[in-house]
Amino acid sequence: NELLSAELAKSTLIAHGMNERDAWIVYKTIMTTLHKPWGVYTYDDQYLMDIDMSILASDEATYDKYAQAIRMEYAQYPDTIYNPERIKALEWFLENPIFYSEAFAHLEEKAQTNLKREIASLKENIVS
Repeated sequence: NELLSAELAKSTLIAHGMNERDAWIVYKTIMTTLHKPWGVYTYDDQYLMDIDMSILASDEATYDKYAQAIRMEYAQYPDTIYNPERIKALEWFLENPIFYSEAFAHLEEKAQTNLKREIASLKENIVS
């Protein structure tokens, strides 16, 4: 989703007169939300990623709605495929810092709690 969004934003902005350098900045900013080590993150990038990830530290009801929305995004996959892959993704977040800036560091524990809770739920629903 991020790649398509970034490409669409860049081409649309250029088509509407934005110079390529500034359109590239928008592209890179959108791609930052992938949380992949593909470049050097600026202070602004870190804040953007933290804002993006702050949903992980929300209250249980909000987090559960978020998890359901993610599941709907991948509704084409049966639980036997989705659950193990989602678990891998969530475990990746548990093995790495979720938040990059000090301003969001206090959310780390709550985010980890929600991730662990979702992992446990997904593991309960894996069909053998």
